[in-house]
Amino acid sequence: MRKRKIIIPAVAIAGVALAACSSSTSTTSGTEHFSGVAHGQAALGNIVQLTFTGPVDTTGTFNTSGTGPKPGQLAPFLTKAGTLMLKVDKVPVNTQNGNPTTCVFTANTVVDYSVVGSKSTGKFKDATGSGKVTVVFSGTGPRLGNGKCNLSSSAQPIASTAYSSFVGAGPLSVTS
Repeated sequence: MRKRKIIIPAVAIAGVALAACSSSTSTTSGTEHFSGVAHGQAALGNIVQLTFTGPVDTTGTFNTSGTGPKPGQLAPFLTKAGTLMLKVDKVPVNTQNGNPTTCVFTANTVVDYSVVGSKSTGKFKDATGSGKVTVVFSGTGPRLGNGKCNLSSSAQPIASTAYSSFVGAGPLSVTS
């Protein structure tokens, strides 16, 4: 019986040591790239299909609708690997150009972001990182009856001419 008391604690200690070894975490770091392009009606739909490559390879979506990003705003990227939550770090840089003869216009927005790992899920949980996103939209606006471009804020681009791109990149560290 005395041997049994000694053997059981030794087995228990070995099991705890083995569990400690198998529960270790590792960190994967690198540049995470994510991008997507849409044409036509899909470009007007506000949902961008994205491909992610880097420390986490996956696909997902992002909803571009709203009033535009503001500092401190959280932006969830829903992916097959979990939700990547990003925070807008500062006032985005917006540029717009339009041609009053052709009615073609473009809008570019550049956003600096940081990863909010505590609000991310799945493979992105507790991730750290930062980077930039550039969103481009272009299209041809409708013409008025007199042939001039309709420049009103309610004018919708002609769907067949709409184009949007979404490109982001930055360092990302994830644990597994």
